[in-house]
Amino acid sequence: MKTKHLSSYCIAGLCAGFMSQPATAAPDAGEEWDYLLRIYAWLPSIDGNLNYSLPGGGDSISVDASDILDNLKMTFMGSFIARKGDWSLFTDLLYLNVGNSGTTTVGPQLGPGVEVRVKQNLKGWVWNLGGGYTVYRTDRANLDLLLGARMFAVDTDVEFRPDGPLPPSLPERELSEKKTLWHGIAGVKGKFDFNDRWFAPYYLDVGTGDSKLTWQAAAGVGYGFDWGDVTLSYRHLSFDQKSGKLIDDLSFSGPALGVNFRF
Repeated sequence: MKTKHLSSYCIAGLCAGFMSQPATAAPDAGEEWDYLLRIYAWLPSIDGNLNYSLPGGGDSISVDASDILDNLKMTFMGSFIARKGDWSLFTDLLYLNVGNSGTTTVGPQLGPGVEVRVKQNLKGWVWNLGGGYTVYRTDRANLDLLLGARMFAVDTDVEFRPDGPLPPSLPERELSEKKTLWHGIAGVKGKFDFNDRWFAPYYLDVGTGDSKLTWQAAAGVGYGFDWGDVTLSYRHLSFDQKSGKLIDDLSFSGPALGVNFRF
């Protein structure tokens, strides 16, 4: 089954991005370890195409799910950065559980179109980890090169209940798909300080592996305090597998408001 246009708005609880540096100064090139923990709310929309196999094989079915995946059930996001001199290590974890139910038309593979009650759920883990090295630094700006890996584990299912009789090719049952994808990623991150308090962070990576392409980008503005900083940013995360795979494409996009603690 091919699920199109998965649109939802999720209120994320604990989330940590990994795209900005402390606001008040460029990273210290000393020998002590510095740490950064981020907690913020991310409100992404979800859009993409998912493919499910019909029982017994055969062609896929199309389900318009634009009004189905719009309820957040649970979310967790967190990240941590450790830096010593020009070198840094990072890890970032994202979990989303969204779903809803609604009536939609299944077809045209089944004929003129079949009205069914659909209950749809999507659970996903995204784990980023890797390291970076500062290749450019001034009093107002810095640029790090990144190298690492990204894992995407997705568990998604669609449950069909007929508003009327269903054809034999679509029995009343649940169709589920699970997949774990690994990718190598490379990218850049850094920031530009407008003054001692205001700054602009940015992040970009691209990778490949089990997906044909995955990429992530984020940019925003922040304000620094003695204990850390507050950032408002926009973040986009995308996956694109080969045609016919579970994930034709799937993306998460939206604004994020974060509080970042240094210690």
